[in-house]
Amino acid sequence: MGPVNVRPEHAAYLPRFLPRWAETTEGLVHREVDASLVMFDISGFTRLTERLSGQGRAGAEELSEVLDTVFSALVVEAEREGADLLKWGGDAVLLMLDGDEHAPRAARATLGMHRVLAKVGHLSTSVGRVVLRASSGIDSGITHLVLAGDPLVHRELIVLGPTASEVCRVDASAEGGQIVVSPATARLLPTASLGAQEPRGRLLNALAGATAAPPHPTAPIPSEVVASLLPPQLRTHLTRTHEPEHRVVTAAFVLFDGTDDLLREEGPEHLARAVDELVRNVQGSVARHGVSFHETDISIGGGKFMLVAGAPLSTGDDTDHLLSTVRLILDRAGEIPIRAGIARGRVFTGDLGPTSRRTYSVKGHAVNLAARLASKAAPGEFLAPSELLHHSHRGFDLTTRAPLALKGIARRVSTVAVGSPRGGEDSRAATVLVGREAELDVLTSTLDRLGGDSAGAGRTGGAVEIVGDPGIGKTRLVSEVLSGADDFATLVGSGDHGGAQAPFGAVRPLLVTALGIGGLRDRVVAATRVRDRVDRAAPELVARLPLLDAILDVGLVDVHDEVAALDEQFRSEALQQLVIDLLGALFHDPLLLVVEDTHLLDAASGEILSRIAAETGRRPWLLVTSCREDSGGWRSPDAERIMLGPLDTSSARTLAEVVTAEAPLPPAAAEALVRRAGGHPLFLRELTLAAVRGDDLGEPPESVEELFAVQLDALPGVDRALLRRAAVLGDSFPLGLLGRMLEEPGRAPVGLSVLRRALGRLDGFVVSEEGGRMAFRHAIHREVAYAGLPFRTRAALHVRAAEILEEDPGVAATHPELLAHHFFAGGRFEEAWRHARNAGRRANERFAPAAAADAFARAAQAGRRSHQVPPEELASDLEALGDALFLCGRSDAADTAYHQAGWASGHSSSGTALLMLKLAKVAQRQGRHSLALRRLTLGLRSAGASPDPDSAAHRARILARRAVVLISQGRYGAAEVAAREAVAVALLADETDARAQAHLVLHSVHLFTGTPDLDHHGEAALRLFEETGDLGGQAHSLNNLAMRRLLQGDWAQALEMFGRAAAMFAKVGDAANEANASYNRADLLNRQGRYAEVAVQLEGVMRVARAVGDEELVGLVLREQGRALSRDGRPEGQALLLSARALLDGLGEPHEVTDTDIALAEAHLMAGRPGPALDTSAAAIAAARALGAVTLLPSAYRIRAAALMELDDLPGAALALTEGLELSSATELAHERGFLRVVAARHATLTGRGNGWPTPAEAQRTLEELGVVRVPLPWPTGT
Repeated sequence: MGPVNVRPEHAAYLPRFLPRWAETTEGLVHREVDASLVMFDISGFTRLTERLSGQGRAGAEELSEVLDTVFSALVVEAEREGADLLKWGGDAVLLMLDGDEHAPRAARATLGMHRVLAKVGHLSTSVGRVVLRASSGIDSGITHLVLAGDPLVHRELIVLGPTASEVCRVDASAEGGQIVVSPATARLLPTASLGAQEPRGRLLNALAGATAAPPHPTAPIPSEVVASLLPPQLRTHLTRTHEPEHRVVTAAFVLFDGTDDLLREEGPEHLARAVDELVRNVQGSVARHGVSFHETDISIGGGKFMLVAGAPLSTGDDTDHLLSTVRLILDRAGEIPIRAGIARGRVFTGDLGPTSRRTYSVKGHAVNLAARLASKAAPGEFLAPSELLHHSHRGFDLTTRAPLALKGIARRVSTVAVGSPRGGEDSRAATVLVGREAELDVLTSTLDRLGGDSAGAGRTGGAVEIVGDPGIGKTRLVSEVLSGADDFATLVGSGDHGGAQAPFGAVRPLLVTALGIGGLRDRVVAATRVRDRVDRAAPELVARLPLLDAILDVGLVDVHDEVAALDEQFRSEALQQLVIDLLGALFHDPLLLVVEDTHLLDAASGEILSRIAAETGRRPWLLVTSCREDSGGWRSPDAERIMLGPLDTSSARTLAEVVTAEAPLPPAAAEALVRRAGGHPLFLRELTLAAVRGDDLGEPPESVEELFAVQLDALPGVDRALLRRAAVLGDSFPLGLLGRMLEEPGRAPVGLSVLRRALGRLDGFVVSEEGGRMAFRHAIHREVAYAGLPFRTRAALHVRAAEILEEDPGVAATHPELLAHHFFAGGRFEEAWRHARNAGRRANERFAPAAAADAFARAAQAGRRSHQVPPEELASDLEALGDALFLCGRSDAADTAYHQAGWASGHSSSGTALLMLKLAKVAQRQGRHSLALRRLTLGLRSAGASPDPDSAAHRARILARRAVVLISQGRYGAAEVAAREAVAVALLADETDARAQAHLVLHSVHLFTGTPDLDHHGEAALRLFEETGDLGGQAHSLNNLAMRRLLQGDWAQALEMFGRAAAMFAKVGDAANEANASYNRADLLNRQGRYAEVAVQLEGVMRVARAVGDEELVGLVLREQGRALSRDGRPEGQALLLSARALLDGLGEPHEVTDTDIALAEAHLMAGRPGPALDTSAAAIAAARALGAVTLLPSAYRIRAAALMELDDLPGAALALTEGLELSSATELAHERGFLRVVAARHATLTGRGNGWPTPAEAQRTLEELGVVRVPLPWPTGT
């Protein structure tokens, strides 16, 4: 059992009678007690649990506090009658009363608890007022108590028998407020105390009088007796300084049935032995995988075990370890049938109950779900929620079950039955490898040297050790090595948290693979195969094979004198040598041995691996191991070490992009996650996936919390508590601030030198910085440490930090977001609102829309929760939130914020006009042009026809936006009318911003129609935006002017201007329009034939377009990608063009659809299909003329002329060329002039008539001036 560190007072965690009984007995004992059992079940808790579960961690914490308050009072009341609490069961307790008058005392105790509950059960909770009631059952008779299990682990009390089963049934029959007593109990009570007959007994009404309860034993209990009755992890928990914590756990229930039948048929002694076998099975399986034997409870005809991984201690792979534990228990089931359920999630843990009777509690949705699933399982079945397997890195055979409707859980649960474990690649290896090129080069070059052709018979290998923090990418790097080692024999193993209980656990998989006995369950068959294999490869080793059974356990009988005669002290050395000789005999070519997590090796595996490592200098073996930094355990001697650190920022961005390739995040959101993850690949991956799913990002992902909890658990309780409190202050904090925050009334201040020494013990987590500051080494450490703090504790700490910071007026001016954060987390919402608003305004001044969005979101939340903020102020915050979100590219969220602003404001006329304008911009970005126009119409009605400047300004802006939407619909005439009206209205209102926007739209009309901008609207817009200091407006103007340069054939200047526009959009944080400017630049590069550059640029634009929900831009990117591929001779381009056309057509964008048809005609031409090219271009010409989209005609005529030339219709081609050249002679339509001149030069060559058209050399010079490197034509430019 190990050292005993528990104290006598820890007996409060046990039934009162149990230590005295255990002190006088040893091993397995069975006892029959004449007693009354009470099941006191609080009704209403299931509903309360369901309601609080929606609040996540806070709900679990509140539930635990309610339980503590209520049950503490109830247990104290029951103890007045001598009740002994045997089992805590979630929202129920099992009490036993024995001795004189046990039935009347049980009745009085239960009535007393109901009276107490009537007082303490009226609760004010975060989900409203709650009234708790109880249903109770009492049965009297012989109770069977079994003290079972391995005494070297702990002795567990199991309560069994018909009385235990009947009290469950009687309690289940009782309704809220009722006490039902069984017939056996009723016979022991006065008739006057009984009420109506119920299906399983009589109601208990009242019971007069009192009986003195038996005296409680007062003599101290030896610590070693108490320790022998507590499960190992509970012993560890109690002997450490501890406090309530939020944790991520995996919980399981193993139910056993049929014990009443076994008792009746075989008798109590047989039952006790069968129960002992079951308890030892559970204990052994739990110990092997390092999880917690939490508690046992009763059920009808059996009982249940609750097992937990992740509390009070984490294994670092809690889900896998508990899955393996439960599966092992089921596989080793004995005479008593068992079944199980498992679930995973966040819980609140801590000690509850009165000082006389305590328990370590784990409360949360995961516990309830696991219990419900276990109850639905068939005998031998192991049920799990389907989503739980997503958190497992190991493979199991799974059978899908129909979704289950479970009590207390709102939705049906998708469920699988978990079968036997199966081999396979660790799921973590399926992630992308980014930023590890240098480390991979080291490993691949080592493999290359080992397996190179020049190596002779004497070639030797080596050892490489990969070292890094959890989740840093060790497994992924190892996987990459294995994927490149197809020419090598490969053996793979790993350390395990159960290694100390399973000697040779890491080496066994190596030898099982080497000897070819994987998957063989029959030990005789396996042993025969081992002998045959060794006899063929190295017959001289057969005599020593019995030694190998210590590792393989297949029954290699020790019959040879050579082994039998070995003294025990020499067997270890002989076994190590046998493994070396055996591997040498089996593998003559290079051998790759991979062992992961060597910090978890058992000692026996470590000794053998040390021998293997030493042999790599003499044999063609490469040993690759991995371990966590500073974690102790086995280390590869003399190995070349690869230290894995955080990814650099560029690699982290790439990883985020790859992980979210199917559902990209807006750039600002992705960048925030990259910064938050601090280069940790697992943290970044889980954060980005959580963001894509829409999960709450306010706390670390469960998988990350689980992984790093094991590091926090290794700390002494005092140090862990200090680390959690430091985490309240952020990634970096002044030491003095921490010291003041930790001050307690009536206690001396914490000296900085004392605090510095205390933090020095945490140097694996925090480091010193200049200026008296400290910082967490990794952001992930701070987040996981903070996540464990109870909400009540963290709120008090945040308020204290805010009050200290607020003493310095400069903090409010320079870091209002810090004060907003602390006040909000502390529940001081009015102060949080004030500082958050200031933080949002300050972020806007610094062109930081992502920070502004965070600040205004906090302001809106604080405003709502303070109940002190006027509606118009709240509406202003929500509108500002929408503005920031729109700039960040979060269109759906912006739409929601604007709608909420409208509801908060009461839809005032001026407010509605501006909100409708902003909502229209969102709809337009989403490609919902009809909706945008409807919203603009509503905006115009709200603005009214009043001549006052504000109303006029609103009308001007709305009219300008209406013109923009009309352009998208190809309605250029209507757009021009709306834009000119906007200019006129803006002039009357003296509204510069609205005038600028209207001029910008008029310039766009000229661009799309190919008409000259004689009034220089583009320049006017730029000038006006410069006057107002509107950088975003300046960027839009610059982008439009660049497009005009493109159409005029000034491509060099256009490229430069597009680049400047994109940079200006980036400066103001407008990711969506930055992507639009980048798209325009890619369009120009495409015209120049720089297809490789186009592909790179459009990949980034597409990511942003999809992230911000800009459907039009998605279609445009698809078109340019398809156009570039088709021009490059790649047939897949046409499919992209067809997808683009379908999308743009669905959005109602006739101009872009026609442009896409021209691209399709060109694709036909480049693919050698001039007939379809001719037909498609003809239709496009007709559509462009109908739209008035003159800018599209030159390219359509160029394709038509080239197609006719390919069809040998040179006269027809001449007519098309003439039309195209005439159009492109206009200054605003010169963008196709160079390509048309190439077609004309070829026509002149073919006909031998110049027609005044350029020569090939002249055409080539035109292309060079434009920077064209390849032309979109089916022949070289010089012909």
